[in-house]
Amino acid sequence: MAINGRGIRDTGRVLKISPNNVIKELKKEEDIESVNYPLLEQLDIETLDVDLYQVEEAEMDEMWSFVGSKKQQRWLWHAIDRVTGRVLAYVLAPHKDQTLVKLVNL
Repeated sequence: MAINGRGIRDTGRVLKISPNNVIKELKKEEDIESVNYPLLEQLDIETLDVDLYQVEEAEMDEMWSFVGSKKQQRWLWHAIDRVTGRVLAYVLAPHKDQTLVKLVNL
């Protein structure tokens, strides 16, 4: 991603998911939910640990790949904490202004 300046393998490493999962997400339709609702339904809220911390500066960037042909572009937009390098939010969506707005809102 932005820190590594690389592709699918680095994206998987930063997001702590396998490269195969990155490819699967890139192949999905353009209207992908940014929240995994089935996973949220399985979680026990009372035993869930959440760390909240103030972020002074975030770096936002996008990267793209294609599926099959360059006409089938998939864009990964992401926000990273500049100090820790943690991924704050990401959106898989078209390369349009409203996608950046969606990322900022997350």
